[in-house]
This record gives sequence, C-alpha cells and structure tokens, in this order.
Amino acid sequence: IAILQRKDFDTESKTIAKYYNINNPEEPFRTHVQDGKYFFSSINGSNFCLITDKSEEGKDYSVVPAFSVDGVRTELTTDDVFIPQTTPEKSYHFITVTDVANPESPVGYLATAGTGNRFQYFESAIVITREWVTVAEKEGEPNGSLTEIYRFNYDNSSISKPLTNAVEGSVIGSYINPKNDSLMIAADVTGSNRIYVLDKSMESVNKFEDILPGKKIDSVKFIGQNVYLTAGSETTILNFSIPKVSTNLGTTPAKLFEGNLYEISDSKLLDICTDENGFVAFRILDLNDLEHSSDAAKYVPEEKYNILSSLDSRSIMVIPEKEMFGVPAVVSDAEAGAEYSAYMIFDVSDGEIKLVGICRHDEFYVGDAAVRAVYDNGTIYTVSGEKISAFSAETFEKIAKHEII
Repeated sequence: IAILQRKDFDTESKTIAKYYNINNPEEPFRTHVQDGKYFFSSINGSNFCLITDKSEEGKDYSVVPAFSVDGVRTELTTDDVFIPQTTPEKSYHFITVTDVANPESPVGYLATAGTGNRFQYFESAIVITREWVTVAEKEGEPNGSLTEIYRFNYDNSSISKPLTNAVEGSVIGSYINPKNDSLMIAADVTGSNRIYVLDKSMESVNKFEDILPGKKIDSVKFIGQNVYLTAGSETTILNFSIPKVSTNLGTTPAKLFEGNLYEISDSKLLDICTDENGFVAFRILDLNDLEHSSDAAKYVPEEKYNILSSLDSRSIMVIPEKEMFGVPAVVSDAEAGAEYSAYMIFDVSDGEIKLVGICRHDEFYVGDAAVRAVYDNGTIYTVSGEKISAFSAETFEKIAKHEII
C-alpha cells in the first residue's frame, strides 16, 4: 500500500492509498482517496487504519468529510461525526478501517471533531486522549489536569461511536491488554503517579495510587502483562496478569528506555541504548533475576559495525521462537577496502548476547542500506530501497535476491 498526499490549487488536501499486488505491480488494483492531510496509518493483522486531519481550507471546503474507493464516493452524514461535549477544535480526525485480506468488503469509517491529537492504535481499538487544565477550587492549591479518553472499538468493516471516560492527571502512557481488552492508563497526578484500569466498556475496574511516591516517572512502557516505569536511574516493573491486582516484580538499577525495549521472550527483554561513551549498546534484562540485572549481558559492537536506525523500532527484527534479534549496519570490510550493508544477527538464548551471523544485503554499500528485515519460516529477508535479499536463518547465507525497479 503506497500512501500519497495531494493538494490542488485552492482545494482541500487529499490522502490517497494505492493498493498494489507484488506479483503485478505495474498498476494499483485499488485506490482509496480520503479527505484531509495524512496524519497516521497502521496495519494490524488484516486491518489497515488510515487517519487524516481535515480542517477548513480552500474555497471548495466541504463541511462533512468523504472518501472514495475506485471512484465510488461515500459522503459521511452528521451521524457519522462524533462531537465531544467540550468545545472542539475547528477540525476533524477522519478514520477509516479496511480489511486488506478482503478489500472488496465495506470500509469502516468515522470522523471525530476536536477529540485531541494523541492517538494510539491497538488490535481492537483506537484510543485518543485529550488533556485539560482544571482550576483549583481552593485558593493556593495548584491547578491540576484532567484527561478525557475516547475509545473507538472496531472490526474489519465498522468503527463504533466512542466510549468515554476521564481520569485525573496527565497521561504518560496507555495500553490495551490483549488478554482481557482492558485499557491501562499511567498518569502523573500532581506529584504522585497512578495507573487506572478501564474495562472494554470504559468502566473503571481499578485504580492504583501512590506508585513510586515522591518520584517523577520519566517514561513508561507496557509489554505483555508488565508495565515498566523509569524514574531517575531505576526502572520498576509491575505485573497486572491477575485482574484488580498489582504485583511489584522489583526494581532494576538499569535505566531502560534510553533507547527502545523489545520482548525477546517471556523473561528476557532487549534494551538498545547508548553507553557511557556514546556508542550504541545492547543489553539483556532477565526478569527472573532482577537482583543481578546490573550485571546483565551487554554488547557494544566493534568500530567496523556502524549500527543504523537504532532508535527506529521498525528496523529491529526479533525472532522470539529462536530468542534471536537482528539490527541493520553498514560494515567496513578492511580487506576489500569497502563497505557493505547487512543485518547483524544475535542469539540470546543462553542469557548472553552472541553475534552468530551476518546477512550481507549487498556486495558493496553505495548509499542504499537495508533498514528493514523480517523472519518467516526459516528465512530472513532484508529490504532496502533498491532490493530484497533472502537468507537462510541457519547458515545466514544468501539464497535469493530481487532488484526493485
């Protein structure tokens, strides 16, 4: 799916999604045109979500948004637009959901007016949060904040009107637990920290208060049943696998989230960060041995490996069933006096970080580096702007390549 932006003179912006079959890529087989500037898109399973920002512009501005599929236009009605009770901004966020496995099926659509601009897209819902500053009732008390939460449940061909709730504080992270569809909200509430749990209907299930009292949470990340809260130089891990119960798994002196955190297995996390010398480093955190987590495996690549896009989570390939991961790099070949693009493959199955293979994407690097890779059924594929290469996941030898024209 190629996403394009179009704006003609004195007319509204349009966002275009063109669908191509890789076996016959000359012409798109489906063209979706949506009112508004591109805001966000994601594919989760077979669902393709496209969100555009539609504001008043141009003399041909239409009040209610519309989209078309292969020239067949669908105009939304006022029933398809959600307007919150609070005063909205003069703009829409226009959401469509398409089943890419069956593109002939109906498109789900909904527009929201002024609900906010912090979107999170999950497997079963879209969550939008909007923060407000409240005025203290008692003189001398500091002003607090209130965050409105809008949850839009969807399936392949429909988006529900939002379920709403509001929580005290400024939201610093949220997550939908795939096991029970509950929404977890981490918030900073005037010098304290809380985690709210809301069910699928947005009814309050529980509220955990005074988390890390007296500490300011720098970052929060939800992975599986755990939430990782970093404050200062420590990361505290809470588990929510049992409904309405919070279990403190412990605190590690490792300051996570300096880069990105990835789940390698149920008990191992990969932290890609920058070490004290400014070099990219990899660390493994063992959740079963937090007491010695400061001594967890650490790997700093040699100077000949120039790690690319280390802060871009899309560039990191994780193979959970093998407890392996891969990162893109430009490698200096001293013997050849040249460089080549590659993916470095690491094994962490025994708790240590071992470089076990190099998937050499090209013979010589001339500016087109592979920064995407995927593992499928024993094969590793590396992708750059000009080619796709395939490698055995056992020997890491190249078995095929395809030039992209």
